[in-house]
Amino acid sequence: MRIIASKPYRIMCALLILAVLPGIVSMASSAMPGQNEQVGKDEPASGYIGYDKRSGQYLPDPSIRLDPKVTTQDQAEIQALDQEKLKDSDPTMVRFRSGYTMRVQPGIAPQVKSALREAGAESAISTGAAYYLLQFAYPFPTQARQEMEKAGYKFYDYIDRGALVAKLPTSALDSLEGQMQAGSILAVSEIPAQAKLAPELVTRQTDSPAITSDIVLLTYEQPTQEQLDQLSNWLQVERSTNGPVNILEGKVLNADLSILAGLSFVRWIEPQPENTTGNFDGRMGIGADVVRNAGHNGSGVNVMVVDTGIARSGSIYHPDLLGGRVLDQWDYQNNDSIAADDRGHGTHIAGTIGGRYNGGSIYSIRKNEGVAPGVNFLVYKLCCDNLGFGFLDSWFQSALQRGTSGGRVTNIANNSWGSQNGVYNTSSEIADRAVRGEYNSQYVNMVVISHNDNTLTRAPGTAKNVITVGAVKDGNWPNTTITSCSGVSEYDWPPASRLCFSNYGPIDTDGDGKKRVKPDLMAPGAMISSAGPWYVLAGGAYYFNSIGTSMAAPHVSGAIAQYLQADPGLKDWPEVIKAVLMASAIDVGGNSDKYGRGLVDPYNALHSQPNVNTIYRWGST
Repeated sequence: MRIIASKPYRIMCALLILAVLPGIVSMASSAMPGQNEQVGKDEPASGYIGYDKRSGQYLPDPSIRLDPKVTTQDQAEIQALDQEKLKDSDPTMVRFRSGYTMRVQPGIAPQVKSALREAGAESAISTGAAYYLLQFAYPFPTQARQEMEKAGYKFYDYIDRGALVAKLPTSALDSLEGQMQAGSILAVSEIPAQAKLAPELVTRQTDSPAITSDIVLLTYEQPTQEQLDQLSNWLQVERSTNGPVNILEGKVLNADLSILAGLSFVRWIEPQPENTTGNFDGRMGIGADVVRNAGHNGSGVNVMVVDTGIARSGSIYHPDLLGGRVLDQWDYQNNDSIAADDRGHGTHIAGTIGGRYNGGSIYSIRKNEGVAPGVNFLVYKLCCDNLGFGFLDSWFQSALQRGTSGGRVTNIANNSWGSQNGVYNTSSEIADRAVRGEYNSQYVNMVVISHNDNTLTRAPGTAKNVITVGAVKDGNWPNTTITSCSGVSEYDWPPASRLCFSNYGPIDTDGDGKKRVKPDLMAPGAMISSAGPWYVLAGGAYYFNSIGTSMAAPHVSGAIAQYLQADPGLKDWPEVIKAVLMASAIDVGGNSDKYGRGLVDPYNALHSQPNVNTIYRWGST
C-alpha cells in the first residue's frame, strides 16, 4: 500500500533531514559570513512549522510541535565534540582558500596599529586600505561580533580557525584593544598577497612572468573610481559586474599579479576558467512519469536554463518549447534579446526539463515529453562563440541578477557546464549565493553537473549549497555502444550504474584535508532523446540523442519543479528541497564518493513507499 504523506508530515521530515544533514546551506570557504542569518535566535518552541524568509514571520500550525532550541547541555556537548576534533591542531595556523598557510601572532600586528593610528585613516579606508584578518576566540563570541558591526565593522569572508576578513572603522584601535582584553579577539593581522592568489597564478608568476594571463579579480565591495584607476595601472579590464560578487575580468602581466593581490581591497584573483558544456557528442527511469501523470507537471514553476539558448528561427520555436513559455531570454554572446540556439545543447536541456507534447504539430513526439512539461523558462545564452568562448563569471552573475529582477522570478536554475576539477572558484561562489537568496532576495534551487572527464567534480558543481548531479545508465538502450567510453557497450553497466565518464568526489577545495562529497545525486545521462534545433540538426530533425551529465542534471531540475508544484510553500527553501531529494534518493549500491546519495526519485520524495522496491520499477522501464 502506498501512503501519501501529508504536507505537515513532509515538512517535519524535511526538518529532521536538515538535522541529519547539517550545513547544507552553510557558508562555503569563500562565502561572506557578514551576511549570515542568526540561525536559532528567535525560534518559538512549539506550534510552528516553518519560517517565511520574505515576511520574517513563522507559520503557525497547532498540529505540529517542534523541539525547543538547543539547550545549554546540547551546546556543551557540541563544544566538547569540537574541542576533540581540534585537539591535535594548531589554532594559530590559518589556511586560506588558496592553500596558503600562515601563523597568526597573538595581539594586534604592529603594522596594523600603525595604519590605524595614522591621521589619514579615513582616507585610507576610502581607498580600501583597511581590510584585515580578525581571529575570534572559541567558542565564537557572536554577541561581540554583533556589537562590532553596530560600531561600524564590516565582516566578509570566513577564512579558518575563527578568522574573518573585516573592514575596520577609523576608531577601531581602541575597540579592538577592548575586545582583546575581554578575550573575544585573539589576533589582528594583514592579509598576505599570496593568500589571495589561486595556486595556478602563483606558478605562472614564477615560471612565465612576461606572459599575460586572463584573470577574474574579485573585490570586497563595489570598487570606487579611485580604486578602478589604481587597478588600471596593471589590469586591462574587459568586463565587470557588481552585486553579491564584485567581479572584474581582464588581462594582466603575470609579473604584476602579486602587486594586484597586494591591494587591500582586492579579495581574490584566479585564472579565467575555460567552461565547457557537459555532453559528448529517463524520465521513466526516475519515476517522474508517475508523478507527472498524477498531475504534478511543474505548473507555476519557473526554470532558468543557463546554456546555449533555445531553438528558435525568427519567431518560430520548437513545437515542444513554444515562445509563450519563455518568460525572458538574453544572448550574452551577442548582447541582444534573441537567444537562438545554434548548437543544440541548451534546447536539449530545456526539452528534458519541460518539453511539452504538442498535438497540433506533426513534428512533436509524445514519448519525448520532458519531466515537468508545465514549467516556464528563462533562457540565458552564455555559450559559445566559434572558439568555444563563453560561460564567463560576469555573465553568469548577470543572468542571475536579470532572472530575479524586473518582476521576473526564478525557482530553479539548470547549469550543465563547468570547468576546473576539484576547485572552488568564482562560479561556485555565485551559485552558493544564489541558493542563499543573495540575488534580489530570491532563493534559487541551483542544479549543476559534476561533468564528464572521469575525475574530480568541476566548478560550479563544487559549490556546497548546489545540487550536483552525476550520470547513470537507464534501462532503455540495451547493448548500445557508448562511443565516449572506448567502445564499451551499455550492456556492461546494469541499469542505474554510474557511467564511465561521470565525475566524482570527494573534493578538498583548499587542501585542509576536509572533504566534500560530490556529486549529491545521480540521474539518467545515457542516450537521452530530447528536443533540438531543426535548423541545425541533420535532415531538419526535431530531436536527437545525447549523452553526458548535461543530460542528467535536467532530470533533477524537472523533479524539483514537480515537487514545487506539489508543495509551493517550499519555493523559498532550496535547502529543504535538497535535503528531501537526497534523503529520498534510491541507493543503487554504489560508493557514495561516486554516486552521492543515489538516484533521484521524485515519486519517493513526494510519497512514503513502505515495502516498495523502487529498483524493480527502475529496471523494468
